[in-house]
Amino acid sequence: MIHVTPQTPMGPTTSLESMNPALDRAHLQQLLAWLTPIIFGFVPLYGGMAIIIGDLYTGINAAVVFIYGVVLLIARRQFRCNHASISIGLICGGLLGAVLVMTLLQPALYPNFAVVPLLVAAILLAYTPGPNLRRIVPCWLVTVLITCLGELVPSSTELPTWLLSTLLVSSLGATAAFVLLLLWQSQQRQTRMLTQLQAAHMTLKQTYSQLEIHTEALSAALHEVEARAAMQERLLEENSQQARVIRELSVPVLAISDQALIMPLVGALDSTRLVLLQEQALQTLEHTNVRHLILDITGVPVVDTQVAQGLLAVVQAARLLGVEVRLVGVRPEVAQTIVGLGLDLTQMRTYRDLRTALV
Repeated sequence: MIHVTPQTPMGPTTSLESMNPALDRAHLQQLLAWLTPIIFGFVPLYGGMAIIIGDLYTGINAAVVFIYGVVLLIARRQFRCNHASISIGLICGGLLGAVLVMTLLQPALYPNFAVVPLLVAAILLAYTPGPNLRRIVPCWLVTVLITCLGELVPSSTELPTWLLSTLLVSSLGATAAFVLLLLWQSQQRQTRMLTQLQAAHMTLKQTYSQLEIHTEALSAALHEVEARAAMQERLLEENSQQARVIRELSVPVLAISDQALIMPLVGALDSTRLVLLQEQALQTLEHTNVRHLILDITGVPVVDTQVAQGLLAVVQAARLLGVEVRLVGVRPEVAQTIVGLGLDLTQMRTYRDLRTALV
């Protein structure tokens, strides 16, 4: 069974831990491990150049780079305390603030600083999930602002060509290195996601195979149930036919001559058999031209009010069809029961046995 965990929408301050527990933390730690020494490496570079050329603004830029290096140390401490979102905010916000200040101090270096916001945007895309557009727009604005400052603000210092080339190569080289690092980390994420997707695909494939097996088993079970239902239906139909035959045999109608029929009754006569007795008798009389119907109750153990009334109903219906009914098999105990019940059997002729009735 595959369990799907609902994803919670991430806001702008979503921490790195909720994105990916292991690999993303390792990537951010790697970025800090690269960025911190490189930033501190620019401090002696700017400071040495400021001393060599005697330029105050280059020295101030060295101080700005040093302050950003301290910010990176704070970001590393926040990362160790599992505050990844604060760490990312310090990295990106500090870098944007640093390049803005450095552009104001030395507008001539703006081509070096204009690419730094692109690095910040790459960091945000790599380490902050969710809708990143509103966080990338400020990077674009900073790039535009740096370009405008470089073009419009007059430069207070005249840097030598060799110094400009040195700063250009160093800053662009460092920026390119970090962009390549982020691209490599992105490639690792994509490889990991592809591996996870392949594993999920294999799991789904196995689940689908299991579902096919279960479906085949259910189909076989359904066919078996249908076969049993059909067999049961046939058995019910056979039972129904047998029940009809048994009912007909329970009140048989036998022809003893062209003018007489006999119905030998055996066993207890309940309401169902009495109704069947009336139906069988009337249907037979309707399709024959007999004049006499003999009801033999020799095999009936008990004759009560219900049985007597049922027999009288047969007598009355037969008379309407012009048939005389004779009652045979009235034993002494049955006669006593009839007398004790006060039943009126004067409407039918009674005989002790079948032989007497036939004579």
